Amino acid sequence: MAPMNPPTQRPAARDAGLSRQFWPLQAAGWLGYIAFSYIVAIGYGKPNDYWKVIVPVAASGFLATSALRYVLRALWRQPAPVFLAAAVVPVLLCAGRTPLTETGHHASRNGAIHWGQESFDQGGMVREFV
Repeated sequence: MAPMNPPTQRPAARDAGLSRQFWPLQAAGWLGYIAFSYIVAIGYGKPNDYWKVIVPVAASGFLATSALRYVLRALWRQPAPVFLAAAVVPVLLCAGRTPLTETGHHASRNGAIHWGQESFDQGGMVREFV
């Protein structure tokens, strides 16, 4: 019996199928974020109109991740150092930002965290390289 080979697809057809999957999954993910965030906010005692905070955050996240898709696709075939410098390093530098408002704002946290994430001298991480 001859071995069965999986059917081959042309790369363009395969990429087109993946591209069509991105947008429904992107929209579903951010709609899920809105629903989950609203339920959690109500559970933590935020007012019912807190959706006015969640929806703009989700919209900006949707736009940012949509733009990031095109940037990462352009960088995907670059050498590893170029990809890391252009894609990973900025994310790592921005990932640990602590919210600036803990009280007094509609979107402020109402629960304490056990440590501050903000580095005392965040610019010091890159100062010696600049």
